[in-house]
Amino acid sequence: MSTRRFPTPPQSRRVLLGRALALAAGLAFALPAAARAQPAPVEDQRWAFTTTFGRFHTDNFFLISPDAPGDSIDSLSVSLLYGRTGERLSISGNGRVSGNYYETFNQYNQLNYGGGLGLSYRPSRTSSFAFSQVASSGFYAPLLINLGLFLPQIRTEALQSTLVATWHPTPRTTLTGDGNFSYLHYDSDLSTLDPALIPHDALVLAGAVPPGQAEIGLAGLPTPLDATLVVLTALSAEGVRRQQLNLTTFRAGFQAEQALTDRLSAAVQIGYRGLDYGSPALVNGGQLNSGASLRLALDPKTTASLRYTFERNTAQVPAVSTQTALLQVEHDLSPRLKFDASIGIGFSDQTGAAQASGTSWLGGAGLAGRFRRTRWDVRYGRSVYQAFGFGRNYLSDYASAFVEHTFLKRLSGRVEAYYRRSQDVFAQSFFFTSQIYRGSLTYRIQRRTMVGGFYSYRVVDQGVAVPVIHSSAWGFSISYARAFK
Repeated sequence: MSTRRFPTPPQSRRVLLGRALALAAGLAFALPAAARAQPAPVEDQRWAFTTTFGRFHTDNFFLISPDAPGDSIDSLSVSLLYGRTGERLSISGNGRVSGNYYETFNQYNQLNYGGGLGLSYRPSRTSSFAFSQVASSGFYAPLLINLGLFLPQIRTEALQSTLVATWHPTPRTTLTGDGNFSYLHYDSDLSTLDPALIPHDALVLAGAVPPGQAEIGLAGLPTPLDATLVVLTALSAEGVRRQQLNLTTFRAGFQAEQALTDRLSAAVQIGYRGLDYGSPALVNGGQLNSGASLRLALDPKTTASLRYTFERNTAQVPAVSTQTALLQVEHDLSPRLKFDASIGIGFSDQTGAAQASGTSWLGGAGLAGRFRRTRWDVRYGRSVYQAFGFGRNYLSDYASAFVEHTFLKRLSGRVEAYYRRSQDVFAQSFFFTSQIYRGSLTYRIQRRTMVGGFYSYRVVDQGVAVPVIHSSAWGFSISYARAFK
């Protein structure tokens, strides 16, 4: 295994990241939710300090072969969050740093850091906007521990700016515009990044709120998300086929939603993303996204929606087009039991190519419930994903299930399982299957201190030509969080 150091970035990239970090860049927040959220009627402000120590052990450190060596990793992280809410304005800012120490492969010891700045503002009763400026260097250790993996051979730097604006010209009409600029530097000791190594939906696995960020206790404050999750989700969805990547992207989009009746609403949307690799050897281009949908409330407990989407991607050669149509039904079986199901069709083709994909059935079903101290969710789905330019176009089957139970006032546990099988719709000889099984316990020692432990087991199958990889991981963490004015 190569032990080369992370290459020194060019001057322009150092300046770009330096300015981002000087703006307190790093933890992103859920902007669509922020744009719709109602700010707190009374102005309030809080600080939240969190520190976490964790020890993590795996018997397959690199996840690249069945007999890869194991290692133990110690990590220490510190984060500080500031939040302020008012009648019209909400502001959040955050900074964090974490260090990883590898017992055997100490050439990977490093500091990871990041930060973020965001705000949401309502200039009037009918309009609002939300903005974030975030950046990170390296992965945030507590989130990787929650996901049950470490990726020492993969290094990233990320910068992202996002703006969402909403206007209600009439009580029945909502207009939304969004813009996004992002920069990603990716470097790996591996020739490719197998997306089977990273969970398909890191946001679901890690939870919506990172460790310690729920302690600030301010209603209406946009929920901060660490940029690590943004990077992991992008790399997992795309499946990078290069050892190094410098990618700059931008996006602009618009959506109009109209309530046609008290029960029926319609929406149309259009957006465009552009990318620049910064290299004449790679193809630059753009991706057009458009769609339309209808949503009908059949009764107080049941809604149905019909959605059509069209994507055309000139960032790949030959150009790729994807169309999907999906019918979805959601029904509340009881106040504590919810059911949803969908069925549809998807089609992808490569313009002018000899090999084009055919038609695939899409959809799935899910059942979620809560009973006393137990919460659970079971679901299956099939979806098609159009890669942006540096990855693969996937048709994926995925299934997940979890049960979460509060045993005592301070003790809770969770067991979960995830399955994913993805196949390139144009190069069908490439496919992979990944499975993750995990159990965890959390105990709150007192109001500000928490301890937790987990065990996870992972299986990665990359086809008949590659051996199946099995990996176990276990660890514990202790965290202290305090909110103050």
